[in-house]
Amino acid sequence: MSKRNNFTGVNNRVNARGVAFIKSRKSIDNVKTILNDMNNMADANGISLTRAYHDPSFSLDYDRRELDDFFEMIDSECAQVVVVRSLNEITDNVSDLEKFILTLAAKGVAVYCIAIGPVPVTISHAEDYGC
Repeated sequence: MSKRNNFTGVNNRVNARGVAFIKSRKSIDNVKTILNDMNNMADANGISLTRAYHDPSFSLDYDRRELDDFFEMIDSECAQVVVVRSLNEITDNVSDLEKFILTLAAKGVAVYCIAIGPVPVTISHAEDYGC
């Protein structure tokens, strides 16, 4: 029988603790569906989502309040990885995206993008990642 909790996956495989970052202005029901899909994809890739952050803002600016709130939440969690659907949900500016990734890396947190997989700490070839 397989055990399952926030830190252990199927067949006692140890998963990384993750936080989902969802940028969406859709209804809460749609956001829950998005989170469920992200959870399934993350689990299949060795990540157990223990919490989610929903950013409903219009802005893609790096200095938006929602990102400040997100970083505060990350500081209070024991997350090892942040899971996003697309890097463009964070920001559409390559240098701002690199700041986001470096800020998390300084906290010991990696970034995993559902669309492309693990994100390297430096985005020297942003076009390769859809930015």
